[in-house]
Amino acid sequence: MVGRENLSMMGFLFRVFQTLENLPRITWVFLIFVVYAISRAIYFRWVCDDAFISFRYAKNLVDGFGLVFNSGEYVEGYSNFLWTLGIALGMWIKIDPLRWVQFWGLVCYLVSICFLFFLSFQQHKNRDKTLSHFFPLAALCVSIQTHAQIYATGGLETSCFGMFLILGYGILLLKSEHRFILLGNFFLILASLTRPEGILFAIWGVLFIIFFRLQNLPSHIVQSRIFFTIFPLLAIYIPYFFWRLEYYGKIFPNTYYAKYGHGSYYEQGIKYILLYLNSYYVFYSIIFFFFIFFLKFLFYFSRTQKEKNFRLRRLSSSSYKDYLKEQDTIKQEKSRGISQTTETLILLFIPALLYTIYLVKIGGDFMFARLLISLSPILFYCLEVLWLEVIPVKWRLGVGIGILLATFFWYNPYRGLKFPIIENISSENEIYKLKEIYKIKNALLPLQKIVKEAGLHIAFGGAQAMFAYYLNPKVAIETASGLTDSYIANQKVKVRGKVGHEKKVSLNYLRKRKVHIHLDLDAVPKTNYNGIKIHNLPYEFRIVVYESKVFQVLKESGKFSFIPFEDYLDKYLADIKNIKIDKLRRDYFRFQKYYFFWNEDKQRESFFQSEKKP
Repeated sequence: MVGRENLSMMGFLFRVFQTLENLPRITWVFLIFVVYAISRAIYFRWVCDDAFISFRYAKNLVDGFGLVFNSGEYVEGYSNFLWTLGIALGMWIKIDPLRWVQFWGLVCYLVSICFLFFLSFQQHKNRDKTLSHFFPLAALCVSIQTHAQIYATGGLETSCFGMFLILGYGILLLKSEHRFILLGNFFLILASLTRPEGILFAIWGVLFIIFFRLQNLPSHIVQSRIFFTIFPLLAIYIPYFFWRLEYYGKIFPNTYYAKYGHGSYYEQGIKYILLYLNSYYVFYSIIFFFFIFFLKFLFYFSRTQKEKNFRLRRLSSSSYKDYLKEQDTIKQEKSRGISQTTETLILLFIPALLYTIYLVKIGGDFMFARLLISLSPILFYCLEVLWLEVIPVKWRLGVGIGILLATFFWYNPYRGLKFPIIENISSENEIYKLKEIYKIKNALLPLQKIVKEAGLHIAFGGAQAMFAYYLNPKVAIETASGLTDSYIANQKVKVRGKVGHEKKVSLNYLRKRKVHIHLDLDAVPKTNYNGIKIHNLPYEFRIVVYESKVFQVLKESGKFSFIPFEDYLDKYLADIKNIKIDKLRRDYFRFQKYYFFWNEDKQRESFFQSEKKP
């Protein structure tokens, strides 16, 4: 005998299947696209080196040192506050950050696709109650865009930022009640906490509500809706801003000064935008559709006015009122679609355009597509709305499939290149392979105790943040841009080059910070004695400051290969009589900076002090 619980469960399942049967057939196609998107994102999985900057901030937060890169140094070297807090949460519950960021990036990507499907459903429903021509173009395009899949599991906040933007703007488009205004702006504020640029989109959302959704309403309703519009800004972002100002002491994050605070870089910014648009050339269709929509907009209103004036001259007074009533009804029906399209473009496309202009000004980024891929849900939805408005129904499906094919068959400018760099813009996912990252992780994690005992200080360049994270030294300084060091970040750049990799740090500054090892070979000239290697890794690094007590610990561990400078000095001094006085003085000057300033070794130093005298 079947129990009541089983009957109720069967009834629930029956209603679910009944609902699924009533869904448009395209829904099943959409589900196939979703499966494809997830499988491709997992196939492309990787973790960008920049993610390890956030990893170290999160680790220090969990370890009780605060949201800092080096203990006691309050420098805001990350630009993804909310994402970094999420990483810290994963570390707190003992989950490997590599897997944690990939999982949540994939979740955010999936949420964006599903919400775009919902937006498309509502858009089509408003135009056609039967949904006979329902086609979720934006959701399908985002699900097959290659770099949307790539950055979903790249360890960065890219897909999270894009998710918050489309959730916030989508909710503001769909509903105008108090709670939806509050919810939409709440998501936009979350976007602002995820990336600093998000505040542009959040402020635009507030302005949109005030100027486009509060017309012809009673004053008490206007006041309450303004309150709900600005409440997330006042309650969340403003306290966060003043906390940042108090904690780090600067209005802008250090990342701004490190990468973009060197004046305009329009030439590189244009290259960055064009490289992306020429690869995903499907976005050019937005300009084409927008032009057609603009002509349609002008033609509709000019024709309406002419028809009205023409017929008024021929109508009798008795039929005048009937005519006006009929024309108002037709005008309302025709203008509904145009007004919805106009609102969508104002809310979505204008801030996306302003953000793109900002990217042009600062020179874009060194990572291909990274700062633009978050706009994909917004841009593809703008494209879908224009496609619905300007393409006749009989051609709509064919054009939609053409847009999908153009998205899928994108042009890859990096294909066939030995090293994936064009105009100082690199395809990072082709550089950072998970297999190599895990190899570095397995080699460096066992050294953390040794590094801590030695009190090692390191400097690192681009693509080496993972070394700093897994070694976990007491002090680590990023020298390519100064992300984690305000002094380096605020240095002036005389010659522009690769964005975020333009700083030249003097060895004197590194010595002042007592940097023992620099991981970037190009930053420190090679000598006969300053090379160092870590066992199980093929890379060589450079010693900047040789402090005996530090390197003694490294030597005793048996995990590092280098020339003990005391041994090198003994061999050098054994042949000191055959060295000319000028060379001896030059060598002593170098040895002082490398060794003698940091160690009490009067016996060996006395040889130079006696020999250097004339």
